[in-house]
Amino acid sequence: MNGILSPKVLNLLVFNLTVVALLTLVFFVSKNLLKIYLEKRHKVIGYKFKTKIVAIFVVITLIPSALLFIIAGGFISTYIDQWLSPQVRVPIENAYKIATILYDREKERTLQEAGRVLKGGTPPANFKATKIKTLSGDASETIRNAFKGKEGTEVISTPEGDIIRAVIPVKKGGKVRGILVVEQVLPVDIVMQAETIRKAHEDFFTLYQWKFPLKVNYLLALGFFTLLIVFTALWVSIKISGNITDPIQKLASATETVSKGNLDVTVDLKRDDEIGLLIDSFNRMVRDLKESKASLHNAYLDADRRRVCLENIVENIDSGVISLDEMRRVITINTTASRILNIDPLEVIGMEYTRLLKFIESEELQSFIKEIRLWEFTSAQRQFKVGIGGKNLTLCVFITQLKDRDNKSLGVLVVFEDITDILQAQQALAWQEVARRIAHEIKNPLTPIKLSTERMLR
Repeated sequence: MNGILSPKVLNLLVFNLTVVALLTLVFFVSKNLLKIYLEKRHKVIGYKFKTKIVAIFVVITLIPSALLFIIAGGFISTYIDQWLSPQVRVPIENAYKIATILYDREKERTLQEAGRVLKGGTPPANFKATKIKTLSGDASETIRNAFKGKEGTEVISTPEGDIIRAVIPVKKGGKVRGILVVEQVLPVDIVMQAETIRKAHEDFFTLYQWKFPLKVNYLLALGFFTLLIVFTALWVSIKISGNITDPIQKLASATETVSKGNLDVTVDLKRDDEIGLLIDSFNRMVRDLKESKASLHNAYLDADRRRVCLENIVENIDSGVISLDEMRRVITINTTASRILNIDPLEVIGMEYTRLLKFIESEELQSFIKEIRLWEFTSAQRQFKVGIGGKNLTLCVFITQLKDRDNKSLGVLVVFEDITDILQAQQALAWQEVARRIAHEIKNPLTPIKLSTERMLR
């Protein structure tokens, strides 16, 4: 019974352990594969690299593992077939038959000796004869049958060897008056050899009955270790790829945060490899950007204060100021300029300077502009008589080019001033001087004659 149950128990034990171990591996691997699938679905950075690493590891381990499984499985199947082949079965069966025949012969011999002793003969030296008249309570089945008139034999195993017992009923007057028991003890070496043959025969045929389950059992164990290698490689590949892509994901997230203008970000991950060097470089770059941004912000504030100051100066001077960019478009025009030219600044800001000329009537100015367009000028200054809004004005215009440190043109600055009132005042003063001199001449008519006579005498 134990020989029949042992393969069953072993097979179930190995099968259950295999299933539990495989399910554990499948759980962890499936969990990580699901994570990769979700990362792929949500387009998480690094999922392509993870997929490639996992695929490479699986291919590298699956191909040799599959070949090993096929070859080893063939060897196992062939070995079991040879182990339980007829060439092995026939000698075991013959040995078992010989041992069985030996015991059967000894039983027959003991029964014959019992019959001879019952007839008054003397048992041989290795035989022991005993008469029993009453049936005891612990008697064996053979002895009980003998008291019922049926002879028989039995084998009793003892530490000294097997006892072959023959039992014959002793009848008198047609009734059983007792029994005769004749026993012989087989030597221990013969018993041990017979027991070895019997055990080998029992084990062989037990295994022969379990030939297919035995193959399946070994193939399951082999398959378990094969899948163990594959899933272990898969798990290792997932961990290796994650060890690479997780820092990259953090760097990508931090980079996206930085791209949105938030420089208060740091990747807190300590590594002593190239990825750690990359993380340190990123953190250092963010710190430098933060410092540069602060410097640029301070410079911007300083430049903005200067710009506001300059705009206030330009707005409050009495001269008209107009600036043009390198494409000769109007970018600034102060209040004095818009007042002198009688225009709305919003109508010309961003327009070409020719838009301004539509408000000014002056052939002299038109000719001057055509001249300076034909030659590279640095600065020019001239007075022009112009007509603006039905008024005749005299403008003193100063034009200069704006250049950077590399002598690249940045635009043109035009500064002009309405000097009409100044000229009129100068003309009034001149006429007053002329009138004064004429009046003086009229009051002193001899003076010029006297002066002329003096010149002639010289």
